[in-house]
Amino acid sequence: HFNVTSLSQDMFDAWKESSGHYQNMIESSYQYLEVDIDIGYANSNTESQKLSSKDRYYVFAVQNFK
Repeated sequence: HFNVTSLSQDMFDAWKESSGHYQNMIESSYQYLEVDIDIGYANSNTESQKLSSKDRYYVFAVQNFK
């Protein structure tokens, strides 16, 4: 089960700690930011074997600046 507030803060912190993402975040020439987040369940045997039983969900997030 995901906590949206916690997930949002975790994604922001991870992007802020990444030099490339952070540079995009503070670039003054960008006027728009789009963030897409996909949360899913690792349901194939291969994916499930890579994850512990409590971590069978995945989060995929993308930033798009214009």
